[in-house]
Amino acid sequence: EKLGVLDQLANAGSTKNQNNIYISFSPKIEKSKEYAKILTEGIRKLKESGELDKILEKYGLKYWK
Repeated sequence: EKLGVLDQLANAGSTKNQNNIYISFSPKIEKSKEYAKILTEGIRKLKESGELDKILEKYGLKYWK
């Protein structure tokens, strides 16, 4: 919301387990692989720095792997 990109997101449905979150990238978009790599590297860096645990803790969540 703060980034002003809500209109660029689409809800693809829901599951019974509300803790599962999936992010997908369209194969029709040329930069999808690049975006997926950026996301993966960003999560890895957050995990290594301990920042991911701090963020998840705010929401009562734990790392999923």
